[in-house]
Amino acid sequence: MAVQVNDLDAAPVGACCSIIYSHPLATWLIGESFHPGGLALTDELARLAELGPGKRLLDAGCGRGASTVHLAESTGCEAVGLTLESDGVERGRQLAEARGVQDRVTFVQDDIMHMDTATGIGGFDVVLMECVLSTLEQKPESLRQLYRITKPGGYIAITDVTVSGELPRQLQGSIGAALCMADARDLDEYMSMVEEAGFRVREYRSAKEAVHQLIKKIGTRLMIADAAIGLGSLVVDRSMIVEARDSLKLANKLVDDGTLGYGLIVAQRVG
Repeated sequence: MAVQVNDLDAAPVGACCSIIYSHPLATWLIGESFHPGGLALTDELARLAELGPGKRLLDAGCGRGASTVHLAESTGCEAVGLTLESDGVERGRQLAEARGVQDRVTFVQDDIMHMDTATGIGGFDVVLMECVLSTLEQKPESLRQLYRITKPGGYIAITDVTVSGELPRQLQGSIGAALCMADARDLDEYMSMVEEAGFRVREYRSAKEAVHQLIKKIGTRLMIADAAIGLGSLVVDRSMIVEARDSLKLANKLVDDGTLGYGLIVAQRVG
């Protein structure tokens, strides 16, 4: 059954994002790595956070585990992927097995505020958050929780959508949530939250070029998805294509005028 976008407007931002990203259209449009910059930006975060063999990683909000498995494979770390997606654990496990890193990767279905410490979640050298902080309803509380489970000297590495000013009404509902805009903040506010949680920011910068690249990629794939619907190989409501196309045009304008962007923050627990 096709997901109706308007039916999601009453859902919490994070839940809405998770539901839409579980939809087959999301894979058609974005692929398995659902954040601007893709795995290249993930690698940059890993480098800045000094992730490597013997280190322990928490990928908080890992989705289907693309970054979790990639970093375990590329850096030699041990990794835990935390996901809200109903099929995220199984998809992550399958990917880890396919890449031969299943002995160093674990997936847990839960949220940041309710992580079960009895399962051994804690003592991480690096906490990764890609397009997650913007979707959380309890941002300061979640960051304090992540501070508690990060080792002294460990890092939190964040990339996320940034918004300066008010979004147009068209992007304030479920479409905005799907694009991680609905409750996004500007880069300075994110940094303040991170430091108030106890971390000390070591690196921060705009990465808005990654948003332009993602918008271009999605625009191209929208045309392919529209053709696939016509051929019957993709079964979704065509109204989602129309709404997504309009939203992408608007988002592109917002990037150009500086309202919408993407930011990178790497901060260290010093206490």
